[in-house]
Amino acid sequence: MSARSTILILMLLSVCLWGQTRNSKLAVMEIGDKTGKMTPEMLDNAAEYLRSKLVSSGRFVVISKERQMAVRIKELKKESYKECYDQKCQIPLGQALAADTILSTTITKMSGIYVITAELIDLSKEATIFGATAQFDGLEEGLRRALDAIAEQLQNARPVMPATGKAVVYAIKFEANAPGAKAYLDGRLFCFNLPCEKDVEEGEREIRITAPGYVAEEFKTLIDKSRVFSAQMKKDEAFLTITNTDLIGDMAIQFDGAAIEGFPMPKRQVAPGKHTLVVESACYEKLDGVIELNPEEEKEIKVGLIPKKVSLSVEVTDSGGAKLEGAQVSVDGVVVGNAPGPFSVPICSKGLVIRKPGYVDFWLPLAFKEGEPFNAVATLDYQYETIRPYKWWGVGLLAGGAAVLGVGIAFDVLADKEYRDYRTMSMPAALEEAMKEPDFTRSSYDEKMKKVYDRAKIYDALRITGYVVGGAMAVTGVVLMAIPEEVKVLDLEGFSVAPYRDGAMLSFGYEF
Repeated sequence: MSARSTILILMLLSVCLWGQTRNSKLAVMEIGDKTGKMTPEMLDNAAEYLRSKLVSSGRFVVISKERQMAVRIKELKKESYKECYDQKCQIPLGQALAADTILSTTITKMSGIYVITAELIDLSKEATIFGATAQFDGLEEGLRRALDAIAEQLQNARPVMPATGKAVVYAIKFEANAPGAKAYLDGRLFCFNLPCEKDVEEGEREIRITAPGYVAEEFKTLIDKSRVFSAQMKKDEAFLTITNTDLIGDMAIQFDGAAIEGFPMPKRQVAPGKHTLVVESACYEKLDGVIELNPEEEKEIKVGLIPKKVSLSVEVTDSGGAKLEGAQVSVDGVVVGNAPGPFSVPICSKGLVIRKPGYVDFWLPLAFKEGEPFNAVATLDYQYETIRPYKWWGVGLLAGGAAVLGVGIAFDVLADKEYRDYRTMSMPAALEEAMKEPDFTRSSYDEKMKKVYDRAKIYDALRITGYVVGGAMAVTGVVLMAIPEEVKVLDLEGFSVAPYRDGAMLSFGYEF
């Protein structure tokens, strides 16, 4: 076949296809008013307004009003001209106009609301192939807005209804946010690269849009008007992080059937959907879980493992063998109750602590076996407290000694002053100065010097006494304050226990 012949055949096929999909020839009929509230002028203006909107859309070949009226007068009886508002009258008129379709429009009123209804009627089938409705308030401006809505619905319908009776098709646009997207219609590749726009026959259709690296979007819809299928596709990936950091013991972990080292599991990229997580451990019940992630989701989870349990009983006695009640039992720092129990504790617990006021804490390492109860026997030793029985006597003596030392210091100052005065009086200059006095006698001067010296000697003796006695009292007080005595805490008066962190804080009110 020559290239010229091939081109000619393609041109003929194009012409045939164009002929099959050409816009339908439409006759816009007068608007029927079943409410009786619209004036003839308003109805005529409304029909003309609707006709102009459809003409400007380019979707229809609209028969002119003048030709429509001429054929109407010629073909139909003149006496029925003013009453041609129903389909019985309008269908013959449309056929006489050689139209493919007619637009039959009526105004009704229900529950106080005006409703305008437009029907596209295929004259070859004498059947409605598309309908549009709108509501308004009965006023002219409201009617105009309702006609705009009707025209928009009719334009979007974009019916192709040739008189040959071929199937109705609508313009459908496919688009997606992912590069390289393809559209499948009823399982067959329909658009190789989006966006694209094609005519699709009316009816139930299955649409599937795919793109490399993205999750496919699927639609099952009724094609009854022109529309856009826009797929907001999500990447075919998700991210998962497992944050557990407080689990103990060895464990076997499988994620989607593959072993992982352990928890925490750092952020990893996975496919959207369901994933399996299996955890087996001697310390925890087996976990067989499912984690579901949506496309592009980033999820952080903390796996809730349930510890295996074992029964623990505790028997507590003092060093004399007497049973003690009410001792506090803690396992791995968690208070589980008071002895004797039994208690249900994690099988992989490491240590047991028993506390009772007045006794030394008891600690025991634990090693449980699954299914075997454990009985712990604890002997608590008395707790002793070091006290200072002569402390307050010592404090008193220390304070008294300090006071006596202070008196000694005062006498020291006085003695030093008297000695200085005596030495001054013994100087020749002082004697010459005293001799200038008219009543001076050597005997009285010597007597005065002797008195000063005697006072200095007395003050000096008192000073030494103060230092010796005060120092002795202070030293004795310190010694008394330091004398210790060990006593049982239980024997102390005013003994009390207050909670402190994970143990107890002891306080005392002993009187001496």
